[in-house]
Amino acid sequence: FYFTFAGLEMSFRTFTSAFAVSSSLNLTRHQAADVLAVFYCTFAAFRAMIIPLSAFASPTLILWSSLSMLSVATVSLSIWAETSLFCLKIGVALAGAGVASIFASGMLW
Repeated sequence: FYFTFAGLEMSFRTFTSAFAVSSSLNLTRHQAADVLAVFYCTFAAFRAMIIPLSAFASPTLILWSSLSMLSVATVSLSIWAETSLFCLKIGVALAGAGVASIFASGMLW
């Protein structure tokens, strides 16, 4: 599970900018970097938010919530990322939020 997850996370981080530049949105490299910054900001914010939340929620609940959020992000990116910058940013933000706590919650689970 963790090898697959680490590969998914690194691939997403690596190819998000390339997708943004080469998609039909034709974003500049600066705009693509902004999209990737959305990922890293939500990743950091949700990782910081999970620390105090983990005192109240079970690791199973956090893990399933994160996987659900990542699934919603994947579906929305698959459908709308090519056509809408807003949907691309929302999907990338959901992916960053979903990825943030999977590793730690999985270790506690």
